[in-house]
Amino acid sequence: MERRGWERGVTRGILSFGTMKLEHLSILLPCQSLEDFSLQREADEAEQLLSAWSALWHPALIRGAQAVPGWYPADSPPGEPAGHLVMLPDCSAALLPDDWLKQAEAAGARVIRKLQHRDEFLAAALKQLEQLEQLDTPPAGLDADLVADFLA
Repeated sequence: MERRGWERGVTRGILSFGTMKLEHLSILLPCQSLEDFSLQREADEAEQLLSAWSALWHPALIRGAQAVPGWYPADSPPGEPAGHLVMLPDCSAALLPDDWLKQAEAAGARVIRKLQHRDEFLAAALKQLEQLEQLDTPPAGLDADLVADFLA
């Protein structure tokens, strides 16, 4: 299977969702490519996009998934969403195919939406992993300085 440019470099993870594994940390963006990503945004929308994207880079999430975050166009979300932790900014929600959200949740994807700030997106993502008993609280073995640098 050929991967699109924005999917390259994503590795398979080891964090389980029951019988599934967390393999992807993803955000759905309102564009087809980074070249057509509009920078003309209202402040709240821009904050939400940046917050959702940057929360995915928390060391505990990357360590748990053993994958770097990636993105998909909102109108072309992952066809097989099982194993995805997906950040869904409000501006991307209207672009989703009609039944994708129900399919994703039925497949076991964890979709985080209707939040605004990075700390909210991050808390929701970490809570998902904690509920699945796949994340130590606090994450064992993570350098406190590394986490502090991320949160700076």
